[in-house]
Amino acid sequence: MKPAIAVQMIFTFVTSWNNYFTPALILHDEKKKTLPILIAQLRSADWLKFDMGQVYVMIAFSIFPVIIVYLFLSRFIVQGVALGSVKG
Repeated sequence: MKPAIAVQMIFTFVTSWNNYFTPALILHDEKKKTLPILIAQLRSADWLKFDMGQVYVMIAFSIFPVIIVYLFLSRFIVQGVALGSVKG
């Protein structure tokens, strides 16, 4: 069960971390905006002068926590694949 729970935890974390719609509806304070909202605001600020470097840095910062969670939980997935591949 550990590999299945680990995969479900990864999917749940990625889904809630990348959620754009619900925080965009609920949060109106500038200090509480999430990274997907800030990335969208950076991209739509000014089509002629927006800085793609800032957008790429924000995207990199939004990806790092997902990578860390995956690296922490991937050992359970590898153990499950190894257990399933051995005939006993």
